[in-house]
Amino acid sequence: MRPLVRSMVTPQFVDFMRRSHPARLTRSMFGDANPFIKGVREMALKASEERRPADPNNPYLFLEKLWASSVVNMMNAFRDWRDTMYEATFLAIYGSPAMLRIGEKFAFERTRKDPKTLRFLPEVQQILMGVDRGGFEEAVIPC
Repeated sequence: MRPLVRSMVTPQFVDFMRRSHPARLTRSMFGDANPFIKGVREMALKASEERRPADPNNPYLFLEKLWASSVVNMMNAFRDWRDTMYEATFLAIYGSPAMLRIGEKFAFERTRKDPKTLRFLPEVQQILMGVDRGGFEEAVIPC
């Protein structure tokens, strides 16, 4: 197949394919080689030389700030909606009766002690004996 491909692919075709690649084409379309773009450099230099701050009363400044805040609000709303959908999907899957039934045998529940017996544990007795001593630091930081 190599001789057939070599006979069909000329150097001019290879050069055309290289220049028409999208990554190269965009650079050549907006580069100095394009005759329609020749005046853009001068116009950009002139615009940067004549640049001045906008008047604070300019209505377009207000519209710019309004648009920017609406974009931020829209993105926040989309994020909140997305997070709500994730949570709802999670609860719909793992909170369903079938999943609860499947996970029932693996459920872990700690042993709850009777509050009346907790009072007589040595740690609790030690704390209760020193409850009338000390200030804020001793109350917050255990000794």
